[in-house]
Amino acid sequence: SDDGVKDGQVFRGVRDKDPLTESDADVEPDQKGEVTVVLTSKTASLGYVAKTKMPILLGDTLLANQLFPNPPPRPKREVQTLLLQ
Repeated sequence: SDDGVKDGQVFRGVRDKDPLTESDADVEPDQKGEVTVVLTSKTASLGYVAKTKMPILLGDTLLANQLFPNPPPRPKREVQTLLLQ
């Protein structure tokens, strides 16, 4: 994508605000889960939640967990044809 996100990158969803007051004062960031990018385009990226301790919600902060400058190719599906007699 235009912002540098690539397939295979992993992001951590974090909570950095108090859910009741919506304030970030005196709140330790807590990891909510991991999101793996599976598809990128020029303006958007699509990821799936791979692990989660708490729901990742719209507006949560995603931080790069690790970068893959050259992600491995997607696995290819093996198809086997069986003949029924």
